[in-house]
Amino acid sequence: MPVLKHWITNALLFQSIWFAALFFQADALWLMLLGCLVMLAGHQNKRLNLVLALVGSAIGMSIELIAVKTQLINYQGSELVPLWLWVLWIALVLTINNALSKLLTLKAPILLVVFLVCAPPSYLGAANFDVVSISTPWYIFWPAFGALWSVGFYLIVSFNRILWGTKLAQLPAN
Repeated sequence: MPVLKHWITNALLFQSIWFAALFFQADALWLMLLGCLVMLAGHQNKRLNLVLALVGSAIGMSIELIAVKTQLINYQGSELVPLWLWVLWIALVLTINNALSKLLTLKAPILLVVFLVCAPPSYLGAANFDVVSISTPWYIFWPAFGALWSVGFYLIVSFNRILWGTKLAQLPAN
């Protein structure tokens, strides 16, 4: 289905998953998983993007775990990081080779600054809905969490670039 391969569809699916996580957290887990499967179905190279989603989401969850352990953030009703957050990371990583592909052509320093500036507002917004609690003032949280997030997401982007140089990228479209 050509509509699934379009970057706008990919972005809309991610936003739907993000809002489901924001409003319903664990209660939306099945809907979020279904959205991720639809996102994966829209990729030309499903194997490569599946590997990227699994490894990238593990890196993403490491970011979250570091943020929780350093008390930058805490998730409501969870001692560490909730399962729905892992699914949200899978959805985000599934935008890399689709909706975010143009952004990722930027040079490393610019890309790091974009991530540093753009990631924290999402968490600050989630804090307004009591999904996450942030115990530090925003002007401390933003640069600290932004730096952590930008380095972690840059690792995911770098892993994606490595994947595209492997045999996995050379396999016929599936």
